Amino acid sequence: ELRKDLTSHPNWKLLDRGDDCGDNVADRIIGGDEASLGQYPWIARLGYTYELDENNTVDTYECGGTIINSMYILTAAHCSPDIVLLQLAEVRLGEYITTTDPDCVDGVCAPPVQDIVVDEYICHEDYDSKSYQNDICLLRLAKPIEFNRKHDFT
Repeated sequence: ELRKDLTSHPNWKLLDRGDDCGDNVADRIIGGDEASLGQYPWIARLGYTYELDENNTVDTYECGGTIINSMYILTAAHCSPDIVLLQLAEVRLGEYITTTDPDCVDGVCAPPVQDIVVDEYICHEDYDSKSYQNDICLLRLAKPIEFNRKHDFT
């Protein structure tokens, strides 16, 4: 399948591509394809709690990660609570459709999501937030992931 070269788009010149100002769009997902139910079971969502005031909080999912084993998630250091300045509340596993649980497509349902508290995060000591050098972090979970038996989502 051919994809149009983004740099030929007429609005490409409007994007700020400077090294010291704004976000660099080169590392974003552009022109991706929608995944199917169960296609990427190793993906994790990182859930943060944002405090509106002393009585009100909002949960938000701002970053992702990859399951390494039953106790660890690999993510980016720029997703650590020290950088995003939000409380890392949990890791959510097994989510496909954010508005339903369990997720079902054409009568086929995935197991319910798992929300697991993060016990500790260990980020690269030389992470540089300006250059994104060493942008890597491990999340140690408070309890092991319960791996589900393989489901046939086809």
